[in-house]
Amino acid sequence: MSTPKRHHYLPQFYLEGFCRDDLLWVYDRDKKEFRQQAPINTAVQKYYYSFENDNGERNAEVEGLLSLVETYTKPIMDKLNNGKYIDETEKETLSIFIGFLYSRVPRFEKKYNDITERLLRHMNKVIFADEKRTEQILRKYERDTEKKIDISAKELSESALDDNRYYIEIHRNKSLQMMLDLCKKLPIYFVQMDWLFLFAPKNSSFITTDDPFALIPPRELPNNAPYGIATKGTQKFVPLSQKVCLAMFDRGDKINIKEANRDEVRRLNLSIASRSDRFLIARDKALVKNVVETVGLN
Repeated sequence: MSTPKRHHYLPQFYLEGFCRDDLLWVYDRDKKEFRQQAPINTAVQKYYYSFENDNGERNAEVEGLLSLVETYTKPIMDKLNNGKYIDETEKETLSIFIGFLYSRVPRFEKKYNDITERLLRHMNKVIFADEKRTEQILRKYERDTEKKIDISAKELSESALDDNRYYIEIHRNKSLQMMLDLCKKLPIYFVQMDWLFLFAPKNSSFITTDDPFALIPPRELPNNAPYGIATKGTQKFVPLSQKVCLAMFDRGDKINIKEANRDEVRRLNLSIASRSDRFLIARDKALVKNVVETVGLN
């Protein structure tokens, strides 16, 4: 079976929930441009979910897993868009979908690569700081592998201490594996939280982005203090369609529905937009343009 080249890191049925007349309006932060396009041409990246073996061969097993999750999730999204409550089983399924929505996007890969690179550089500084120990490491490597190292211990030590002298490339397989590992854990947190589905009023709608998971820190948290998904008081917002946005709170088992007012929708849209990576996505140009100008992304 051939491996598909085009992978959508935002599901097609998800993007269709933000369409008007089968088209989206997108703001591209990199190109500084607004454009109208179809969901099939939105949030696409080549071979994005393909694991690659040592011979450069790719497989798309992850794409199959994502498709399965999407198949089970779509009826739940349709139910929500019709203003109906979901049950506990549907909450569990949606938790899995949201776990992938958090980790399947390019922003997640960038964060993973950045953290991994910083850790590797720090380890290099520690391991190769001493020239004599570096010499021992090189000689042991040569004995174990029967390969000659074409660099002296002195050069390696000096390079390890200077970040500008070498480049670290993290293989996509690493962040893909982290995505899969994390998606075994995140749904367990999400399903144990209080949920509130916010519905946009008439003539108002939610936007989404290429990183559609917004974390709002607790109000009492000091500036620059770390926080995460499980931090008490942190609010989690995930736009599910132009009609519905999910809010997740602290530990609990509630599933509630509320009609948001226009001001609440606007505040949420601004928070969601400010945490975007490259693309802002909505049903009409006026909405995207207003959000971009208000947040200062243009």
